[in-house]
Amino acid sequence: MAEILELFIITYNRSTHLDSTLYQLVGCPFSEFSITILDNCSTDNTEDVYLAYKDKFPKLNYIKNKINIGADANVLRAAEYSNSTYTWILCDDDDYDFTYCEDIFEVLNNKEVDAVMVGWWDKVNWPKEGLLDTPKKLIEKDFAYFGVPSFVAGSIFKTKLFQEQIRISYTNIVNLFPAMTYYIKLYEEDKLVYVCKNKIVNATAKAEYQYTYLRVMDATINTFYLINSPRIRRISFEKTYPNLPSRRIVKHALMMQQKSSLMSKRTIFRYVSLINWKRKIVFILTYMIAPIANKLSFQDSYSKYIKKEPVNIA
Repeated sequence: MAEILELFIITYNRSTHLDSTLYQLVGCPFSEFSITILDNCSTDNTEDVYLAYKDKFPKLNYIKNKINIGADANVLRAAEYSNSTYTWILCDDDDYDFTYCEDIFEVLNNKEVDAVMVGWWDKVNWPKEGLLDTPKKLIEKDFAYFGVPSFVAGSIFKTKLFQEQIRISYTNIVNLFPAMTYYIKLYEEDKLVYVCKNKIVNATAKAEYQYTYLRVMDATINTFYLINSPRIRRISFEKTYPNLPSRRIVKHALMMQQKSSLMSKRTIFRYVSLINWKRKIVFILTYMIAPIANKLSFQDSYSKYIKKEPVNIA
């Protein structure tokens, strides 16, 4: 009989971060389940870290891909490997708080829900009580339902249901958030989702990733456009980028105008459609004067977001 839960840790050339993650997992309530390190063909001492921890877990496994298939494909590869009722895919650079997670095990054992939301960014407020409802109701309750799964480790999913739609997930690798298609499916089909009482994982962005800020913004916009309802996609975008200040809108307009070759006109139009009318005005006015502004010295203040500063999206 398959286990109720299986964990995977996706990693690539970040042995120090992997060591920290495994250290946090030793002896935690989830350590009794099967945990597999899915190494995306690392060239550092990742395997040595696995060997150092192998005897500290009942079921710690290690799989090394023959070639580097990319971070997003590695997420889906983990989902393919899973044989449990539920699957939790972890990144290798986050922080955990296992102070209270009894409610998670109770929900998983009941096998009624199709996803369990367990964490997001460390500065995001989390509901003080557990929420059991459909995605539509959770959104009505002001919960960032579509924001949480933009963080890979932020939710536990029902394995079989995820695998049934995995071909669709592969098509969204181009938009960096392949797993999001699953949560859109749950929204469209009014499935049951649980938000745990205690946020147990925080995305702290310790590791650097190859994607630039502008590339992630492009991917986020196009992923949110997979949501059929214009109202829900706008609400969800606002929740994922809460309290977006005018200066950030100005920065986005300057970046998009200067690097228009990296972002299509369609995506820019979609971005404008996702922000409220006040921000629309700021964006449009800035975009119109951007050819002049981009020639001034202050352009250096945002150029790092285009080509120098990688961001953590996992």
